[in-house]
Amino acid sequence: MKKTFTVLFSLTMFLVGHGQTNELEQDKHVPRDTVYIKLGQKLLFIANVNESKTLLFSEVAVATDIEKTVSMELSYTEGVGSMLKIHNPFKEQIVYTAALYAYTKKAFIETSTIPIYPGISSFETWPYKIDLIQLSGFKLVAGK
Repeated sequence: MKKTFTVLFSLTMFLVGHGQTNELEQDKHVPRDTVYIKLGQKLLFIANVNESKTLLFSEVAVATDIEKTVSMELSYTEGVGSMLKIHNPFKEQIVYTAALYAYTKKAFIETSTIPIYPGISSFETWPYKIDLIQLSGFKLVAGK
């Protein structure tokens, strides 16, 4: 019991000390432009588009409006690696930035991404286990 408490307390203090708790514990229903996804999560969001074509996400339990529902999933397969799947329901490409959490550096490290084409899912892969990814800067752009 004492070990469990110490580990949880240490993790909480680490996250507080690094400004992560507020961001990670956002109200699911308040529209936001940054999403944190943990290994094993499958998330659904209603995406509202503002005048500058930026996507703002509100998390939902069920996809009720498939034309505005963006789904995200982070998985890991031993021997293969980690995979981030994002579905784009819109008629334009989605571009975004991603940062992987590096426990050794205690910071998010930006990684490259590819645009998500209209009406399909995109798959980003890494050859190692990823526990947490920060996704932000989602915008709709015309295809090239």
